[in-house]
Amino acid sequence: MNEILVPLAAADLIDRIVVLQLRLETAAHDSDYGVTVRQKALLDRLAERILPQDVELQRLWGRLYAARCDLYVLEQDLRACDERGEFGVPFVALTRALLAARDTLDTVRSEIDAQLGAPLLVNDQLARAQEVLDQ
Repeated sequence: MNEILVPLAAADLIDRIVVLQLRLETAAHDSDYGVTVRQKALLDRLAERILPQDVELQRLWGRLYAARCDLYVLEQDLRACDERGEFGVPFVALTRALLAARDTLDTVRSEIDAQLGAPLLVNDQLARAQEVLDQ
């Protein structure tokens, strides 16, 4: 299989690591567990190499993790309402809370990218990516 290289914003990398971490924390040890462990380890090593070890970035990373945790809980609660066929006031409140949590997630991702710049690829790599797209 060919290697696929795309421009990647810092927030995308950190968010992917957070999603994998939450998957490891909440999922059963099924057949995909080992794959998830390997994916996270690979992305952790990449992040250690290219991201600054910065107190503000760690704070933002923690906020991103918290936002993802909130989303996970709200999604689980919404699924439970759906399974019970309950679409009244609690369902609407959960939906509004989910939208607010997504807004928070987007805000934190924007703050990460503003602090670190986006994308992480250097200009000549971006130009090469554009050449490939133009073909």
